[in-house]
Amino acid sequence: MIISYFLVYLADIPSVTKSTYSLTLSANNSQIYGRGDCIWQNYYYEVIQINIIKSGSYTFSSNSYMYPYGYLYRDYFNLFNTSENLLFENYGGCFYTDFKLLAYLHSNTTYILIATTLEPNLEGPLDIFALGPDIVTFNRTSKFLQYMNK
Repeated sequence: MIISYFLVYLADIPSVTKSTYSLTLSANNSQIYGRGDCIWQNYYYEVIQINIIKSGSYTFSSNSYMYPYGYLYRDYFNLFNTSENLLFENYGGCFYTDFKLLAYLHSNTTYILIATTLEPNLEGPLDIFALGPDIVTFNRTSKFLQYMNK
């Protein structure tokens, strides 16, 4: 009786698909912006368009030694007003771990993921993982085009 209940329970668990995107943040191949309250410092970042095929709950997480910071936007990213269209942002907190963003995303909607670092001038590899009901495609894009497409 317990075994059959367990098998039925497992059958009700939706499948989860993992998608991966790898990038390198550096002065040679990343965009750069300044931020800071008292001292203006440079941060490397990448603008990534996320394409969702099937609506559902998705988790985006990172793996890097660079103290990654993630921002998730709907429709477009405006470099001149970074709070516009912002859905979620996350970094690993006080322990400088990887970011994790959880969101219910809709198909046929444009989402933009910004990958950057908590500390300025950090360069190196960064992997982004997406878990959800279907594959996620990642497309590197530019901040200017995203703003102009508004």
